[in-house]
Amino acid sequence: MDCGFIKSNFCVVSYNVHGYNQGSCLIRDVICSRAPDVIMLQEHWLTPHNMFRFDKDFPDYHLFGSSAMELSVEEEPLIGRPFGDTAMLVKNELLSVSECVNVSERFLVVKVGDLIMH
Repeated sequence: MDCGFIKSNFCVVSYNVHGYNQGSCLIRDVICSRAPDVIMLQEHWLTPHNMFRFDKDFPDYHLFGSSAMELSVEEEPLIGRPFGDTAMLVKNELLSVSECVNVSERFLVVKVGDLIMH
Protein backbone atom coordinates (compact mmCIF):
# COMPACT_ATOMS: atom_id res chain seq x y z
CA MET A 1 0.00 0.00 0.00
CA ASP A 2 1.41 3.39 -0.95
CA CYS A 3 -0.17 6.08 1.22
CA GLY A 4 2.22 8.91 0.51
CA PHE A 5 4.90 7.60 2.87
CA ILE A 6 7.22 4.61 2.95
CA LYS A 7 5.51 1.87 4.93
CA SER A 8 4.52 -1.62 3.86
CA ASN A 9 1.88 -1.98 6.56
CA PHE A 10 -0.10 0.57 8.51
CA CYS A 11 -1.77 -0.12 11.85
CA VAL A 12 -4.71 1.91 13.17
CA VAL A 13 -6.41 1.21 16.50
CA SER A 14 -9.68 2.79 17.65
CA TYR A 15 -10.66 2.74 21.30
CA ASN A 16 -13.37 4.25 23.50
CA VAL A 17 -11.37 4.88 26.66
CA HIS A 18 -14.35 5.78 28.93
CA GLY A 19 -12.13 8.33 30.63
CA TYR A 20 -8.38 8.87 30.41
CA ASN A 21 -7.64 7.62 33.92
CA GLN A 22 -9.39 4.33 33.19
CA GLY A 23 -8.16 3.86 29.61
CA SER A 24 -4.54 5.04 29.63
CA CYS A 25 -3.24 1.66 30.83
CA LEU A 26 -4.78 -0.11 27.84
CA ILE A 27 -3.41 2.56 25.48
CA ARG A 28 0.05 1.89 26.92
CA ASP A 29 -0.43 -1.89 26.53
CA VAL A 30 -1.54 -1.50 22.91
CA ILE A 31 1.49 0.67 22.16
CA CYS A 32 3.83 -1.92 23.71
CA SER A 33 2.25 -4.90 21.96
CA ARG A 34 1.23 -3.49 18.55
CA ALA A 35 3.05 -0.14 18.16
CA PRO A 36 0.18 1.25 16.05
CA ASP A 37 0.83 4.12 13.68
CA VAL A 38 -2.38 5.88 14.68
CA ILE A 39 -4.55 5.49 17.77
CA MET A 40 -8.04 6.97 17.46
CA LEU A 41 -9.57 7.69 20.86
CA GLN A 42 -13.07 8.56 21.95
CA GLU A 43 -14.41 9.73 25.32
CA HIS A 44 -11.11 10.67 26.95
CA TRP A 45 -12.96 13.18 29.19
CA LEU A 46 -9.94 15.38 29.78
CA THR A 47 -10.38 19.08 30.40
CA PRO A 48 -8.31 21.48 28.28
CA HIS A 49 -5.96 21.97 31.23
CA ASN A 50 -5.20 18.21 31.35
CA MET A 51 -4.65 17.50 27.65
CA PHE A 52 -0.87 17.65 28.31
CA ARG A 53 -1.16 14.16 29.83
CA PHE A 54 -1.15 12.59 26.35
CA ASP A 55 2.22 14.18 25.56
CA LYS A 56 3.63 13.27 28.96
CA ASP A 57 2.44 9.64 28.93
CA PHE A 58 2.95 8.86 25.22
CA PRO A 59 6.07 10.78 24.09
CA ASP A 60 6.50 8.74 20.86
CA TYR A 61 3.15 10.05 19.59
CA HIS A 62 1.80 13.46 18.62
CA LEU A 63 -1.67 14.43 19.81
CA PHE A 64 -4.33 15.83 17.52
CA GLY A 65 -7.53 16.68 19.37
CA SER A 66 -9.33 18.94 21.76
CA SER A 67 -11.53 18.87 24.81
CA ALA A 68 -15.30 19.12 24.44
CA MET A 69 -15.47 20.43 27.99
CA GLU A 70 -13.82 23.82 27.41
CA LEU A 71 -17.02 25.85 27.74
CA SER A 72 -18.36 23.70 30.58
CA VAL A 73 -15.34 24.19 32.83
CA GLU A 74 -15.12 27.91 32.04
CA GLU A 75 -18.71 28.58 33.08
CA GLU A 76 -18.95 26.56 36.28
CA PRO A 77 -17.34 23.69 38.20
CA LEU A 78 -17.63 20.35 36.45
CA ILE A 79 -20.20 18.21 38.25
CA GLY A 80 -21.07 14.63 37.41
CA ARG A 81 -19.71 12.45 34.67
CA PRO A 82 -17.73 14.22 31.95
CA PHE A 83 -18.70 13.84 28.33
CA GLY A 84 -17.32 13.66 24.83
CA ASP A 85 -13.93 14.28 23.31
CA THR A 86 -12.00 12.70 20.49
CA ALA A 87 -8.27 12.53 19.91
CA MET A 88 -5.74 10.88 17.64
CA LEU A 89 -2.24 9.87 18.56
CA VAL A 90 0.02 9.73 15.49
CA LYS A 91 3.54 8.33 15.65
CA ASN A 92 6.06 11.16 15.67
CA GLU A 93 7.85 9.63 12.66
CA LEU A 94 4.70 10.29 10.59
CA LEU A 95 4.34 13.99 11.48
CA SER A 96 5.99 15.14 8.26
CA VAL A 97 3.11 13.58 6.28
CA SER A 98 0.34 14.37 8.81
CA GLU A 99 -1.98 17.33 9.13
CA CYS A 100 -5.06 18.17 11.12
CA VAL A 101 -7.82 18.93 8.59
CA ASN A 102 -10.52 19.84 11.11
CA VAL A 103 -10.96 19.70 14.86
CA SER A 104 -14.02 20.62 16.87
CA GLU A 105 -15.62 19.64 20.15
CA ARG A 106 -17.21 16.50 18.72
CA PHE A 107 -15.14 15.34 15.74
CA LEU A 108 -11.62 15.28 14.39
CA VAL A 109 -10.27 14.80 10.86
CA VAL A 110 -6.58 14.02 10.38
CA LYS A 111 -4.79 13.24 7.13
CA VAL A 112 -1.78 10.91 7.31
CA GLY A 113 -0.21 10.48 3.89
CA ASP A 114 -3.13 9.82 1.53
CA LEU A 115 -5.37 8.47 4.31
CA ILE A 116 -8.10 10.63 5.79
CA MET A 117 -9.21 9.49 9.22
CA HIS A 118 -12.15 10.73 11.27
